[in-house]
Amino acid sequence: MKKRTATFEEDMQALWIGLDGARNPSGMLMLKIKDMMQGTFRGMSALDKEVQDFAKRYKLDTQAAVKLAEVLDKREDAAGDLVKIGKHLERSNKPSALMMMLLRDLREGKPVKDPEYAAAIGSKMHEKEIDKTLRDKNPWNKGRSRSRGNRQRERSRGDRRDRDRDRRDRSRDRDRDRDRDRRR
Repeated sequence: MKKRTATFEEDMQALWIGLDGARNPSGMLMLKIKDMMQGTFRGMSALDKEVQDFAKRYKLDTQAAVKLAEVLDKREDAAGDLVKIGKHLERSNKPSALMMMLLRDLREGKPVKDPEYAAAIGSKMHEKEIDKTLRDKNPWNKGRSRSRGNRQRERSRGDRRDRDRDRRDRSRDRDRDRDRDRRR
């Protein structure tokens, strides 16, 4: 660290983040020291603007963003990889965890495949699909007839009546239970 006085703060911050989630912190530290001696350690400077925006868009934690930047630095088509990774992350409800799993393949030099699974509940893609279906079902969209909207309202009134009836039944059941408890 004596030779890296200009980037000391950034290096320490990157080491802290990198060691925070490591399974074997002492081993990770030795690898980072080796990178520093070889001159390949970049610290927080590895987080360029593009990776920072990507991490913000997909709500990646700091550790996942730093490791992504380190891996993308060694990849040939980093921009293309970011696009493909983004397709995976928008379908995930735990993007940082998925990022860590994808990093394993990226480190080995494997290409990023297109996602083959449906969007998880709570993911960005799932939210978009819900919004789209709600827009499609909206009776006031252009091209829909008014009679269809009236039928929809009538159905919702009937549903409301059913819910009110169910609520009254549950209330009666609770009252009966209380009466039984008092008798005992």
